[in-house]
Amino acid sequence: MKKYHETPIQPRPKGVGSVSSYPTENSATKGQVSTVVYDVIVVGAGISGLLSALALSKEGNSVLVLEKTKLIGGNCRTYEVEDTGYFVDSGVHAITGLKKGPLVTLMDKYFSIVPKFVPHGHYYVRDEQSIKKFPNTFQDIIRFSFIQRKEKLILSKLVIEAMASMRQLKKTDVSVYDYVQKYAFSEHTLRFLDAVSYFLSGVSMKETPVWRIITGGGLVDENEHRLHKKITNIARIAINSTYEEQGYPRGGIGNIVHCILQSAPKNMRVQTSKEVIKIRRTGKSFVVQTSKESYASSMVVYSAEAKKLAEVADMPAKWAVSAKKIRQSKSITLWLGLKKPLKVLNYKGSEVWFRSGVSYWAMPVSNYDPYLAPKGKQLIGFSTFMPYEEDAAAYEKKLLETISSAIPEIKGNIEMKHVQIMVPEKGAVSVGVKFPSVKTPVKNLYFVGTDADMRSMGITRASYSVVELLKIYNSKKTKTRKTKNTSQSRYQREFLQPLKDIRQRLPASMVRVRQGLLR
Repeated sequence: MKKYHETPIQPRPKGVGSVSSYPTENSATKGQVSTVVYDVIVVGAGISGLLSALALSKEGNSVLVLEKTKLIGGNCRTYEVEDTGYFVDSGVHAITGLKKGPLVTLMDKYFSIVPKFVPHGHYYVRDEQSIKKFPNTFQDIIRFSFIQRKEKLILSKLVIEAMASMRQLKKTDVSVYDYVQKYAFSEHTLRFLDAVSYFLSGVSMKETPVWRIITGGGLVDENEHRLHKKITNIARIAINSTYEEQGYPRGGIGNIVHCILQSAPKNMRVQTSKEVIKIRRTGKSFVVQTSKESYASSMVVYSAEAKKLAEVADMPAKWAVSAKKIRQSKSITLWLGLKKPLKVLNYKGSEVWFRSGVSYWAMPVSNYDPYLAPKGKQLIGFSTFMPYEEDAAAYEKKLLETISSAIPEIKGNIEMKHVQIMVPEKGAVSVGVKFPSVKTPVKNLYFVGTDADMRSMGITRASYSVVELLKIYNSKKTKTRKTKNTSQSRYQREFLQPLKDIRQRLPASMVRVRQGLLR
């Protein structure tokens, strides 16, 4: 495995994530179908689309990526805020599964240049007086002083019960709220559970499945469902080390995209400002249409939102109805540039606040890479979920008031503010909702992204969907190869071998005459 904590990377281009940073191409001919037929067309140049394009192009396919905006990377971008010297990510990120997860699998096989990841460190919970490690083991829950002793014991019991009955919980899809409501927890503890639900699934505890809390917290291996794993899973709560498998890339989250494009072969092309308005299947191939031109391919990988696929392609009605049920959340991230580093933020890791006001998740990213902020300064991002009906400016004000209350030292030390409002993931893991599978009902049309797989979150979730795509692709390729070999064997058995047998029975003189005629 490549050593992601040691491998150097090329210098990040200024304005990472902008179209000028990377080699892209624009076709010109209006109203015409491209004369070039691609093996694969990837719709969308977010992280899942780019990972798919890189992998499939490295597998020997000619790949065209069509992105509707001028920017590539989607929610995996890093850019400078108006020549301030502060480089912010699109939201707050921590990359999970860096030991054996899906992103590592893809980097091992397809990246020529890999990002350098700095270990994430711990997750913390802050209150008005102190900051403590987030409870991710049984011992941590018992010692967690932010919750009453009696309620801690009940929570520990509930967690162990949930871990022992994961299969049933996934089948019944019980919400966190329904799972705990009979115990009459205090408002304080309910706020804590609600905050954890939002950060792991994107929706409240009334809509977050219990199994999501268990798997998202790393207490159960999301890839293991066999019965003999139950004891191992329960033991994980005593030695949960999933935080050690998380990290943050030097140069910001956009450096993952930078490394993808630096690793891309010549048979992978990216075109920006190309919004796909129609995907039509014609015989054994596809025509992918934009507002100005059309392109042909044998295979299409769609990496935009599932519900939009039903708008541009002829999908079965059942599939379209299911896709429309997928919920999305809206987040607001407030980036603060500080005049000088604060002692209370002198750590590698991230923190959660849930005591009062707006619950947030914060990460001082310049502690991982000092070049993300001007020399002697500090950069920290605060992310939270925002109701769709809420006014953005008013919610930003609430968030800043909460931050100032939670970290009083920050007052008077802010020299840069930058706000981002976005949909952090294309699908929120919620009760009663199923994500579409990577393999769609339309032959050779595939679907990837954060609404194609429920495991993990963010970039890791997107990577899971790409790994599943490649499993299907390689399985199909193996099947084709076997079919070809079978056909050749049949040809050998039914045609060539009988001729050989006849030839062996002919007199030698006739064979010599035939050879002479052939010459």
